[in-house]
Amino acid sequence: MEIQPLLVSFIFFLIGGSYVFFGSDVVLINSKEKSYRIFFVLCIFLSVWAFSFGLAVAALDRETVLFWRRVSALGWVVFPGILLHYIFILTQRDQLLKQWWIYFIMYIPAAVLLYLFSLSRDLTIIQYNFVRTAFGWINVPANNIWDRFYDVYYFGSILWALWLLADWTKNSQNKQHKKQGQFILLCFAIALGAGIMFRLCSQWFSFTTILQIMPNIMYIVTLCIFFSIRKYGLVKMKPISKDEMILNKITRRRIYDYLTVAFIAGGLLNIISQYFLEKQGDLTAILQFSSLLLAIGLVIQLIQRKEPFKKHQSKIILVILVAAIPVITFRFISTASVTIWAFPFILILIVLVFNNRIAIVGITVSIFLTQIMVFILMPQAIVKIDNNDHVVRIGMFGIGIWLAFFVNALYVQRLKENTEQIKIQKMIAQVSADFLHINAENFDAITNKWLAKSGDIFDVDRACLCFFNDDKSSLSCIAEWCKEGVEYQQASHQNVPMAEAPDWIEVIQANKIAHCFDKKMNRKKQIEKKRNAIMLAR
Repeated sequence: MEIQPLLVSFIFFLIGGSYVFFGSDVVLINSKEKSYRIFFVLCIFLSVWAFSFGLAVAALDRETVLFWRRVSALGWVVFPGILLHYIFILTQRDQLLKQWWIYFIMYIPAAVLLYLFSLSRDLTIIQYNFVRTAFGWINVPANNIWDRFYDVYYFGSILWALWLLADWTKNSQNKQHKKQGQFILLCFAIALGAGIMFRLCSQWFSFTTILQIMPNIMYIVTLCIFFSIRKYGLVKMKPISKDEMILNKITRRRIYDYLTVAFIAGGLLNIISQYFLEKQGDLTAILQFSSLLLAIGLVIQLIQRKEPFKKHQSKIILVILVAAIPVITFRFISTASVTIWAFPFILILIVLVFNNRIAIVGITVSIFLTQIMVFILMPQAIVKIDNNDHVVRIGMFGIGIWLAFFVNALYVQRLKENTEQIKIQKMIAQVSADFLHINAENFDAITNKWLAKSGDIFDVDRACLCFFNDDKSSLSCIAEWCKEGVEYQQASHQNVPMAEAPDWIEVIQANKIAHCFDKKMNRKKQIEKKRNAIMLAR
């Protein structure tokens, strides 16, 4: 086979893998958030589009091309509706999403087109016209009514999404939202313009191979949305518990989620390398092994989510990981596991964050015993390194580096938290030492000193010290610190009657904590986060 189709396929595989990474990275932050789940689904359908195109481009015969093109339709047909759905959520069109007809508009055209281009074999054959070029198989569209119908659905959805984004950007009072909207709009405009240009060029000048770039065009939009999520805070990170130094309930769940994605990616990598590139592989055996890797990932998810397993989930999952090492290694025993021997290092990266050594010891023992068995069963082997070995190596490096970034981010986060905790502990110790020696002469100086330090450490605009009078019928502010540029209000807060005081004063009198309320954030979400706490509006 020529190198050009393989190169095009490899580009599609990289793009498809990137989609999986984008969606997984976002949804693993908080899988309960609807917008994150929709973005994940969007990325999965785009990955189906890219992976299937990659497999179709370098296929050996038309029947294989048709099969993977029909699979790819699941991605490119449904994508416009999911993208529009995501933009509705992003631009906070909650009332519109409560209307049944909006889902009819978004998804019924996709259902019709999916039947025509994928589910019905008789109708599907009519829609495709495959041509083999120097860059692999491509489809020359028939430009019939159904192609035009898809163009209306595709570009109509994108134009509607652009209008929603433009309206949201224009009317939003939040400067951060305006920056986010402008950034995504710019990327949308670039992608849409490039898509239209390539489509017109392919029809006017018969550059049929240029149609293969269409999934890459959507990569611009997805990359920009992902960047805006990570950079500008469209995704809010969940607060991390500090019950344990490294591995707690939340980080443990994220680790298991990453493991699941890694095993699923391994199954996909096995199909690509053994069937698509090897050409002579046993498809049944390949699918069985990939299904096993998929099953391992799903079992990990089942164990961490079902109550009967939660008590011993760490031990059960550790047993699965320990058993996976010989199972995966012996699958390639005929070649002395020449490439796959290195995959346990991916598991070592994960178990580094565990609080005890049992996980590392278990993985270590499994690695040594497995390699000893490989040595006994296959002491010598003549192997040939071909393209599928290189693809597997690159794939394992990609999975390992992805997990390494996660582990690094976890350790950096913990280091920052420990630094902040040490800083606060030092401040508490110094406050205690100063107030042990407080008297009437130095009261004001010490109070002002620590109000200023507290305000600086916690990065607030104002810090005050107020006292009730003897019968608690009024209160007065006796000391106040303000950040530079913030107006002092101490003089206007003297002898304030309790009858005029806000409701939260009763919380203070009951020796409870009143949490300040940020008006820029959604009130309902903050109340949900602090359901049992008192919110103080400012």
